[in-house]
Amino acid sequence: MLNRSDENITVPASSGFYAMGWFALAFTFPILSVYLGYGYVVTGILGSVIGLPFAIVSFLLRRSDLARILAVVRFCTIAMIPVTLVFAVLYGSLFFPLLIISDFVTGTFWIGMEIYIGYAGMEGLAERYSSAWGIPNLISPILAGFLLSYLGFSYLFVFSFMFFLIAAFFIPAGNARQKDFTRVALASPLMVLPLLFVGISSGFLYYVIVPFLKLLSYRAYDIGIIVSIPPLVSALTFIAMNRLKSSNWQAYAIASSLLLSVPLFLAFSSSLEAIIVLSSISAVGSSIAFSKLLAYISATSSPGTGVFYYEALFGTGFAVGSLLGGIGFGMMHFQIALWLFLPGILFAIVLSLTLLLTRIRGQSRFSPG
Repeated sequence: MLNRSDENITVPASSGFYAMGWFALAFTFPILSVYLGYGYVVTGILGSVIGLPFAIVSFLLRRSDLARILAVVRFCTIAMIPVTLVFAVLYGSLFFPLLIISDFVTGTFWIGMEIYIGYAGMEGLAERYSSAWGIPNLISPILAGFLLSYLGFSYLFVFSFMFFLIAAFFIPAGNARQKDFTRVALASPLMVLPLLFVGISSGFLYYVIVPFLKLLSYRAYDIGIIVSIPPLVSALTFIAMNRLKSSNWQAYAIASSLLLSVPLFLAFSSSLEAIIVLSSISAVGSSIAFSKLLAYISATSSPGTGVFYYEALFGTGFAVGSLLGGIGFGMMHFQIALWLFLPGILFAIVLSLTLLLTRIRGQSRFSPG
């Protein structure tokens, strides 16, 4: 294991290689579930298992010190190496326990890394970390799709094993000093509620859209290409958001909630073109929430508390999007699952009206007479 001293190298490198392994698995799980004959309801339930660790683990680690966080990151990086090897051989008979183990391990890794970055406090480190996992989010589903189409599931797990192994060579050495923070609570938890809608959108994409495309007989590499389009749009939006310096958090919350709700319009057309366009628009809302509302979290709370809000809302949303979406799709109809996107619109309307009334009251208070 290489204990490099520069977190500017180790954090993005371990994040990027780990993400290559993980996003390949995340893309494969719903396809493998359908392949093994578990059906769309069970597949949706399995998707909720991915989201739950983010809420549970972020709560448990919210007050952990730097030493404990570093130990967690090291363990979760190394643990995925044997897990993927066992997956390659026994994915048919041990699918459920291996999926649960890998979900909790990888969820804990991301939470640990984000808290570690907050404690390290290095300028630009969070951006480099996000970019490092953003690129695999774009290309890993495409590569996984081709591997599944031409070689099979075992080779896909070997592919992930290789990247988890490389990630272990870049585990941060822990040279960063823990910074003290006076902030604990988040100024307005309601302001970051759109992160819940980000999770719903992500869970719906992987555990409803992917099985739906499989039902329409699209090949795995076709699905991989389709699934990679929203991350591409998201990456371009991240670039634009980084240039936008405004701190109008309410506007970002409203805009992201509305954009994340556009898959509701799939009720009028669920064609491939509509899926791509509406998922891409939703990806813009996701990027706005991640870039600007996460900046709001960082500015108003300590790292542990901030990561808890971020991961708990996202993880809960992912569980809801995959679980209720899968049940609605499997037991009723694809359009039934789309009602999951209505709360985002309602939240945006309520927040807009609240801000408007506040402004009107403020103007009337200072008006003559």
